[in-house]
Amino acid sequence: MGIEKLTKVLPKFTKMKEAELSGFSKNKLVKIFDPEKSISKPAKARNKPKISATKTLSPQEQINMMVNSQVKRTKGLLVEDFVAKKQKLINELSKVCDKSVIARIEKADNPEQLAKILAEQEYMPIGKYAKYIIDGKFVKKSNPDQVVKPLSLEMEQIQYQQRIIKGNFTLAREKAMHVPSKNPKVIAIENILKEQYGCKFVSLKDNEELARKVLKAYEIATKNGVKTPKNVIASDFMVAEGENFFNGTILLNRNQHTLCEGFMSTSSDFHVPLHEILHNTHPKLVSFSWKKIPSELMGVKNELSIYSKNAQTHETFTELNTKRLIDGLNSQEQALFDYLNIFA
Repeated sequence: MGIEKLTKVLPKFTKMKEAELSGFSKNKLVKIFDPEKSISKPAKARNKPKISATKTLSPQEQINMMVNSQVKRTKGLLVEDFVAKKQKLINELSKVCDKSVIARIEKADNPEQLAKILAEQEYMPIGKYAKYIIDGKFVKKSNPDQVVKPLSLEMEQIQYQQRIIKGNFTLAREKAMHVPSKNPKVIAIENILKEQYGCKFVSLKDNEELARKVLKAYEIATKNGVKTPKNVIASDFMVAEGENFFNGTILLNRNQHTLCEGFMSTSSDFHVPLHEILHNTHPKLVSFSWKKIPSELMGVKNELSIYSKNAQTHETFTELNTKRLIDGLNSQEQALFDYLNIFA
């Protein structure tokens, strides 16, 4: 689809009403920046940080919280063979990071310091994008909840550039942290993904159950003519269940969680990897994530799955597409899918 046709079916950048952007708040910055990050496990109340109801966190404060949380979760991954892991990280990250970042890594003398550098690099692009929307006065600096200007083409470009940086960093980090599988069944599946489905880098870390799900997802996607990612990784750094990057990479949580009934649009055990693959089938634009769904079809969005009800438009489309390939859609679901399938 040419750019002229594409612009006809997406929100008009200069004419979007503030009401359509009412959800663009401090709590949405990461979600808007990173549309492909998806299928988060519902957080338990006891794990939520205790924040005063009157306290409004700035985007940078939110990012600092994310960095601190990531450090706590991941520093243990760097304890064993610390020196060797640090050198592998230097080797891989030298391809995508500034020399100043590599110098900081070289000076890190314990796992916590190294984990903090990695977390900061992962979330730095989000911070740059958040700074851009505040400096550009898309939101009020004193009140990030209040949107004062609609989306722009430049905003799309900034968001795209920063996500590419984040994606390339993440892939390099995962290559450095790669541990070859030893389970013969997992190795066999990794080889099938490479030889039959064109994968270049596969790291499933001896998770036999996840490997089987990934293979099934690739089979279904390929059978239906969907372009599949070249890199598939079971990551120890993931908080969400899965993520799709612009660089041909999907990450899946190495420790897959059991999601509650109705959370996803199907009960298939390979729903998550297929969902992540199918993010390749919609526009990678903030404006698509904010594409307004007609009122008569909002019930379909809300009833499709708990995840769809609480997610942006691109996630609803991907949930529909996943269900379409696994269980099929009813007439109303098909109508919403057709409406959102602007690449058809």
